[in-house]
Parts: sequence; C-alpha cells; structure tokens
Amino acid sequence: MLSAPKSTDTTIGEFKAQDIFGNEITENIFMDYDLTLVNIFTTWCSPCVAEIPHLAEIDSEMEGKGVNVVGIVMDVNDKGSINEEKLAKANAIAKKTGAEFEFIIPDDALRKSRLKGISAYPETFFVDSKGNIIGDAYVGARSKEEWIKIIEKELKSIKE
Repeated sequence: MLSAPKSTDTTIGEFKAQDIFGNEITENIFMDYDLTLVNIFTTWCSPCVAEIPHLAEIDSEMEGKGVNVVGIVMDVNDKGSINEEKLAKANAIAKKTGAEFEFIIPDDALRKSRLKGISAYPETFFVDSKGNIIGDAYVGARSKEEWIKIIEKELKSIKE
C-alpha cells in the first residue's frame, strides 16, 4: 500500500472555494464530522474516476458513524479561471457515478497549502472536525473494503 510523503501542513487552513455547482465551500465543511476522507483527483485520471463510486457508497454508509467524504477536483480551476469543459466533465462524473458528496474546486489558499506539490492522483488524506490533518496520506485508488479498514483505523486513532 503506497503512502504519500508526509505533508508539512498539519491543518487544512482557512479557504473559500466552491463546489462544481457554484456553492461556496469553506473549512467549516469538516466541523460536523469526526473524520473526513479528502480525495484529490482529476477528471482525466481513470483510476480516480473508477474509485468515485466506492467513495460514494462509503459516504452514504458511514455518515451515521461521523464520517464524511469530500472530493477535490484539481483540473477544473486552471490558474484562477474555471475551465468550463472540465467543469462539465466533473459534473458528468458526479452524475454517472452517483456521487452525492461535494466535488470542490480548490481556491488559491488550498492550492498553496496542503495541495501544493501533489504529483500523483488520486491522493487521499484525512481531516478531523477541527480541520487538523491526521494519519497518513495515500496515493492510488483503493477498493471500498480497503478504504473502510483505513477509515476505521483513523477513527480509532482520533477517539483514543
């Protein structure tokens, strides 16, 4: 199982981004959940897109356990302007995969903090309710079963 290099960022920080529907999303998205799985992907990445239905199932099945899933789609915001073609593709991916979790288009604050230097997709990390980045980061797609084991491990670590 590949782990990503440890980021020097320990919190997600403040941000004001939007989702693929134009709704404002801030760091407050993490407050109502013990643990949020943050999946960073691109619309052109086949393993990323193939993983999204698994993440959608996890999002709906684990919500009652205080777990949330958030996707950050990296290729829609191209140096400060929205690429409409890639935005349409992100919307089509959400619809086709049945994903109801947020697909966030990162703002500059996100790009310059935890997302800086990501070179392989998908990459996934975890955030607690206070916005702290916890546990390991994972490079590569996983099955639903693999993610559930990892999530349970991360939940256990924050409750200890």
